[in-house]
Amino acid sequence: MKFGEEAIEQAEGLILAHSVRLAGRALKKGHVLTSEDIATLRRAGIAAVSGARLEASDMAEDEAAAALATAACGPGLSRGKAFTGRCNLFAEVSGLAVADSARIDRINLLDEALTIGTIPSFAAVEPGRMIATVK
Repeated sequence: MKFGEEAIEQAEGLILAHSVRLAGRALKKGHVLTSEDIATLRRAGIAAVSGARLEASDMAEDEAAAALATAACGPGLSRGKAFTGRCNLFAEVSGLAVADSARIDRINLLDEALTIGTIPSFAAVEPGRMIATVK
């Protein structure tokens, strides 16, 4: 992945690193800039934006979050839709949340950019309650 600031003229296809607020519109972090977006940014007087370009061997952050969440999703859980590099896991049934803390710690120690956070073990859950988030 290549990350940095790019002039608006070369920014088409760039994945925004930060949201950009414009009059009546916002381009959110993670948005891939289109030619229409470039024209809007130019009209707003914005000369450069920060972001990332994926290389052939890279995986988009939503895709990566969804893949990790799928791997972490055990019985009685469902995976939400990935957004802004995050994917949540939800309880499908009532019961107690029981996380494999040692496994989660090993995953969290792989890289600071990879994180799984959970509610405390043995917390009561009901269907639809978010019990973990993956980023």
